[in-house]
Amino acid sequence: MSLVSQDADRRLVGAIRLFGYLAGWLLLFTVGMAALWAPGLPDCDDFVTAQAAPDNCQTSPLAAKLLFFHVPVAFGAYAMFLVLAYSSWRYLARADRAWDEAAGAAAEVGVLFSALTLVSGSLWGHLEWGEQFGYWRNSDIKLVLTLVMFLVYAGYLVLRKQVSEPRRRGRVAAVYGLLGFVTVPLSYAAQRIWQAQSIHPTIFRAGDPSAGIVTEGWSETFLVGVFAFLALAAFFFAARLRLAIHDAEREVEE
Repeated sequence: MSLVSQDADRRLVGAIRLFGYLAGWLLLFTVGMAALWAPGLPDCDDFVTAQAAPDNCQTSPLAAKLLFFHVPVAFGAYAMFLVLAYSSWRYLARADRAWDEAAGAAAEVGVLFSALTLVSGSLWGHLEWGEQFGYWRNSDIKLVLTLVMFLVYAGYLVLRKQVSEPRRRGRVAAVYGLLGFVTVPLSYAAQRIWQAQSIHPTIFRAGDPSAGIVTEGWSETFLVGVFAFLALAAFFFAARLRLAIHDAEREVEE
């Protein structure tokens, strides 16, 4: 029994090749630009007091380069969890196992990317703020909610392993995936909603482009990095989905 048509499988193979090609070239460009040219951000040491320093000043050149990867990989995680929520909704509407496998594939990539977000964010904070990751002890709301998001979807993957019957697993996982999606917008907007509880800087600030971390001097390179990691996430997702569909087809035949 085939879960998808031959045409759909060929399109999936084409997507794997396309996103792999895009991710490779865009990542190469991003790494090169980050290594050779990390645009100048205001140096916090140039200001007499911390209160006089702008929000986008940096104390560590390496931290500035790391932003080319930390924020884009977070966007990749958010995108995959959005795909998971959409696939879960489609499964509940149609009970098509292919959509359940799509949700599972998106969850695996999303959990990987959110783990990389936590690791790279911790490294950025250590480089920029020091104190041996002291901001963990300060319970920054952005960091805490991103960790909650990661744990919620790690639990989603555990749940899928605990339910063996495909239809029941699909229904339970779909409901869980949709309910868990609330952590995604909360993680994204945490520092804007709870400004008093967050020391996390704002990346873009509407109405004042010079106030956020990403300024006009390097926004183009930063956006290339975002597209690079979105393409990489799509490549991993398409490859994992094709493998999951083929495994499910063999399971049905047996």
